[in-house]
Amino acid sequence: RMLEEVWLRYRIRISALVLLTGGYSVMMMLLFWRAMYATMAYHSLPCDQPLAWYFVVSFLVGQFSPWLVKVLLRQRWAQESSRLQLLISLSGSVPGWSVIIWGVCMVNAAQTCQTTDPNLYYPTKHFIYGQVLLFVLTTAVFSLGFSGIVSLASTWSDRIDRPGCKQAVLALPKVASDSPELIDPEDGQVQDCPICADTFATQKAVVRTPCNHHFH
Repeated sequence: RMLEEVWLRYRIRISALVLLTGGYSVMMMLLFWRAMYATMAYHSLPCDQPLAWYFVVSFLVGQFSPWLVKVLLRQRWAQESSRLQLLISLSGSVPGWSVIIWGVCMVNAAQTCQTTDPNLYYPTKHFIYGQVLLFVLTTAVFSLGFSGIVSLASTWSDRIDRPGCKQAVLALPKVASDSPELIDPEDGQVQDCPICADTFATQKAVVRTPCNHHFH
């Protein structure tokens, strides 16, 4: 039932997120194969940066890091502490980020490779920046979770489509402090604000909500 309600409320956002994820996955596959082909076919041409090694190093690190994390998490000393397990899991992304930073530095430092070996330079550059976006999205998914991302997207959408809390409160109708609607019918006394617990008889502004509740 809860999943059905979530789908009914967020179906457009969920569908858009799934489509974007699928499209990005296809794009990364194309960038991967293009960079691999460029490395094999054009690695022997002159380039002022060791870009020919980037794909190989990136692939090896991508295979080795998850395996090392799994091995460490299986250790008895790691299973005794949830914080240590979290630290090990987070540290598994450090080698990948290090390789990506190395690749970004090479791409920005290249002076002649764009001309002497463009068929290697540009596919590798596009693959590197695709990896940057992939790591950012992966970090967001693991940190917030799918439901958290949908909720965050919904919050942003609500801020765009609906007035903010401050504007909505300022737009509420004002009620005079001596208005009869502020009198408690049971004891005939002026009611108290349920938020600040102060009496409505003061000079503070009183507002009425659409559900006929009153607040300072």
